[in-house]
Amino acid sequence: MRRIWLAPLLVSSCMIIGFLLFVFLSNPLVINGASTYTDGKGRQEIVFQLDNEGYRNITILDVTIDSSQPSSVALGVSYDTGQHVQSGVDNPLILFMEVDTEAIRPRLNKEQIDEALRKKEMTPIHYGILVTNTGEWLEGMTITYSYFGVHVRKKVDLRRWTVD
Repeated sequence: MRRIWLAPLLVSSCMIIGFLLFVFLSNPLVINGASTYTDGKGRQEIVFQLDNEGYRNITILDVTIDSSQPSSVALGVSYDTGQHVQSGVDNPLILFMEVDTEAIRPRLNKEQIDEALRKKEMTPIHYGILVTNTGEWLEGMTITYSYFGVHVRKKVDLRRWTVD
């Protein structure tokens, strides 16, 4: 009788392990660029452009810069505009909020973006992480996020981004 339960248990275990491998190896959160803005006081703000190349929403849980909590970090969302998330622009359709406030939806294709721009229903189109730089050279960023309910960590080498 015990052998009857062994096969379903083995299949279930393999499915769970396969699912977890898919989540961890797919790593759908991608940084596709960076922009900077320096205000009148010399404070530099850097926005790292984000894309979700996955199948489900991503919720950012935590962001650390060089293994410490940055003094200022926010999630930027561009609604119903073709403009990427940037700091220092006067666009009421680009909003900044706590990093876990809004989920990052899978990237829209061109037709979906055109439809969202036409409908003007506050559809999130572009995302970014805003970091206020204290003048120190940034070397690494770790983003902890939830994907399919699993917590995933993405480490990003910031030395490859030119942010002057």
